[in-house]
This record gives sequence, C-alpha cells and structure tokens, in this order.
Amino acid sequence: MITSCTILLSSSFSSRLDLDLLDSTQISNPPPGFAVRFVRAGFRFVQFLGRFERRRPDVVLLFVAVGASIVEKGAMAWYARLRACPSSCFRAGDRSSMTAAARVHRAWVRCCFAGARKIVCQSEAWQRFAVDMLGFSPGNVVVIRNWTATRELLDIGAMRAHRADPCVRLIYLGWLDREKGVFDLIDACTNLEGMRFNLDFAGEGNASAEARALVESRGLNGAVRFRGWLRGEDLRQALRESDVLVLPSWAEGLPNAMVEGMAARLAVVVTGVGAIPEVITDRVSGMVVESRNSIRSRAPSGK
Repeated sequence: MITSCTILLSSSFSSRLDLDLLDSTQISNPPPGFAVRFVRAGFRFVQFLGRFERRRPDVVLLFVAVGASIVEKGAMAWYARLRACPSSCFRAGDRSSMTAAARVHRAWVRCCFAGARKIVCQSEAWQRFAVDMLGFSPGNVVVIRNWTATRELLDIGAMRAHRADPCVRLIYLGWLDREKGVFDLIDACTNLEGMRFNLDFAGEGNASAEARALVESRGLNGAVRFRGWLRGEDLRQALRESDVLVLPSWAEGLPNAMVEGMAARLAVVVTGVGAIPEVITDRVSGMVVESRNSIRSRAPSGK
C-alpha cells in the first residue's frame, strides 16, 4: 500500500486533484497490541470526521488492508455514504482469507464494504469476489492493474544485457514471513547441489532471525545474503545485478515485487496464488510453482 500510494502521489494524479491525505499505515511489524491499534484507529476516525466536515470532499478514496483495517475503512465509507459523499475502496491484496472465513466473518466483511460506492481492485479474481461475495454490481467494480512498473524500472529492463557468468543471481523482495514462503525458498536452495547461485533477501519481518539461523545451519552463508530493506538507488542497483526474482508466497493479490521484477526484465519464479495466474503464464512469461513446496513437481523441459 505504501509503495502504491507513493508512486501514485509522484504521478500527475496529485496535480489533477486537491488531496487531503490521512495516513493510516501501521506503526510497526509485527503490529502493536490490540489496545494500541484500537486507540490509534479511533483517533484516525476522529481526524477523518473533522477533515470531512471541514472540507466536504467530492469523493473519499480508502486504501483497505485486511483484518481491523476493513472495519476502520468500512466505518469511514459508511459515514461518507450517510453524508451523501461517494467513496471508493481500493483493494489489492489476498482475498482467500475472506473467502474461506466463517459465514459470520464474511457477513461483517460484506457489511463493511457496503458503505462504499465503488471497489477499485487489481485483478479479475478480486472483481468476481466483489460481485459474488460482497454484492457489488459489475459496473461498480473497476479493475486497474498494478502500477508499480515505474519508468526507472523499465529503463533498467531496457538496459539489461545477457551475462555469460554461470552463477545465477536470485533476489527476493518483501517481508520475511513464513507465509511469504521464505523457508520454502531456503529449502529449495539446499536442494541446489552442484549449482552456482547467489540469493539476496531484500526485506525484514517476523521470520528474519529464524531465516538467518536456518541459512547458517544449512551451510548456505556463502551463497545467501540478508540485505534488509532496500530502497531508492540501492534497490535499483540490486535489480540491475540480479537475474531471477523469486516470490514463493502462500497467498498474494497482485504483488508489487513481481511487477517490479518483470519491469526490470528479471526472470520471475512465483507461486500460482491470488491474481498471479492472470499475469504469468507458466514457462511463457515466468515460471509458476506450487506453493508450500520447495521441490518442483515436474522436471523443467528445455533450457
């Protein structure tokens, strides 16, 4: 969400609209306790009410994450609706937890989203979910593809040339969490006997310490590096130096990291979750592997 908003604000979008921004990003990962989050959400809602009544906007655009974010943004959407102001909810992430949840959970998710006039999403899968599960009419669900393929990344791709170096350079971008397939990727590296490769983990998360310990116990310190969060020129340089982006997530929407890697003309190895199959055709525009499985179920054909 931060990446999407930052790129959006650096585009012509901000010059064509009069924006009043209210930051609702989480203060830490892992997040603080419920009491802290509840108080902060309440304070943001009060801020929202004050700004809304002071400026009476033409439209409210809400970026919605998961869990309590749905309730918070849903309350804002309902208030805007009661005040005759249309609101749109932007949703890009995984929808599987909502689909698989209990009926009561799905009911309150539907109730929260119902305050919005429109849903803006990044895939046909989310569009179908909004129509079938959330009750929106097809005309009120708009698909806008992930816009994180910036000109800087496309320029990196345009300058990419074939390398003769037999050492394959892999990169992982994102949170180091179990659900992102971090340990599956380390297991897969353990299976690459006799192959020359380097893997950079660019990110941090709940599983950072455990991932580092696992790499050390598997004797992969010489091939695997943990570089922390890379931003700006450091990230662009890492993409220039890499050959393959690997994203073995258990669940996704339409991930920024995949789009960024493709824009920089990296080969991508991804799991077939979320909206990824709408963009990646296996062995045509990337390689799609089974999630939660460190060994590909079928041998690769050709080179």
